[in-house]
Amino acid sequence: VKPSFELLKKYIKNVHINELSSNYPWRELFALLRQNKYERYTLCEPQESKEPERFLRWYAALWRELNRA
Repeated sequence: VKPSFELLKKYIKNVHINELSSNYPWRELFALLRQNKYERYTLCEPQESKEPERFLRWYAALWRELNRA
């Protein structure tokens, strides 16, 4: 992640997340965003759920866990 991030960091205005529960190195990306003072939103595009409120609570908790320093 870091080599690509270094090339693109000055252009990052928005972070779009397709699947937070994937094997993508989210902790590394979030650490790089913090180090570079990214203070904008991250957008999620989760899968459809039959229990959307419950799913979004879980998704938010997962985001906080992956994003903690």
